[in-house]
Amino acid sequence: MRSLFPVTDLTTTGAAAPDREWSLDELAEAYAYPAALPDGTSWLRANMVSTLDGAAQHDGRSQPISCAADMRIFGTLRGLAD
Repeated sequence: MRSLFPVTDLTTTGAAAPDREWSLDELAEAYAYPAALPDGTSWLRANMVSTLDGAAQHDGRSQPISCAADMRIFGTLRGLAD
């Protein structure tokens, strides 16, 4: 997996080598929720896949336009939300 944006928290441990599949623990760390939020603050997360022509679904589902890496990240995000 390759991260498109650099880590903004310099105290976070470095990411795994970009040319190998990340473990579930590494994905969970990369997509972790903030450790602490001020009272009354909410956290919103979004994940999106699309095709080159801008489609976000095929026959009402996003899975046909997703690759294995997309599905691993989606599963990680769902697991962190639960």
